[in-house]
Amino acid sequence: MLYGVYLSAAGMALNQHRQDVVANNLANVNTPGFKRDLAVFKQRPLEAKPGSMDYRFLPSYLKSATGGPFVQNVYTDFSPSAVEHTGRNLDIAIDGDGFLMVKDGKEIKLSRDGRLAVSNGKLVRQSDGREILDADGKAIDLGEEVSAKDIKIDSQGGIWAKGYRIAQIGVVNVANKTQLRKAGAGLFDTAGQKYYPKSASVISGAIESSGIEPAKELVEMIKTSRSFELNAKMLSMQDETLGRLIDELPRL
Repeated sequence: MLYGVYLSAAGMALNQHRQDVVANNLANVNTPGFKRDLAVFKQRPLEAKPGSMDYRFLPSYLKSATGGPFVQNVYTDFSPSAVEHTGRNLDIAIDGDGFLMVKDGKEIKLSRDGRLAVSNGKLVRQSDGREILDADGKAIDLGEEVSAKDIKIDSQGGIWAKGYRIAQIGVVNVANKTQLRKAGAGLFDTAGQKYYPKSASVISGAIESSGIEPAKELVEMIKTSRSFELNAKMLSMQDETLGRLIDELPRL
């Protein structure tokens, strides 16, 4: 009986975690460059190991059972999303794999958000003013005389102003994207992983849309909510049964 209580409680915790992940996806349905998160689970093994004393005295019907579900790390789907053409000269989308380098304090983070702007002669992210870095990992200094309307960005990430190529936007990639960790504001932390320059095609006047399909996430939200409710009902039923058993035992 207690085994069932533990399984139902684990199912509720698992679905609560899953619902949090889906809710965050839905909250970023309009965030350019956002990548969908997936809640991944695995089977928890029994605590009693074959050959141990606990396993010997375990009921036979439990020896073939599992320890229930167990939450793994959240998996991020890095599949490229649809390109949305804006016509704005400082909007760019990376065609295929690759990331922009963004200065975040003393660290360098990666991003797929290509909404750019000019601030104090520097190329920055439009959303928060963080500096965009060049191929050498340095801030892109455009000069005070260059305004946003003077800039054109070519298909290789080259920045042109008044007929001159003045800088190059750095595009990099990593060997294992599954090790990247979301750091908020559309940024990814490399988690100590080294990145390397990547020759990528850049689409000017466009941004990469969010990787979230609202209909799919809403279906997942409904399924998760119903699964949580089912586990809660099972837990309540088992609690009532245990209560009745405790009340009737003294009468036997």
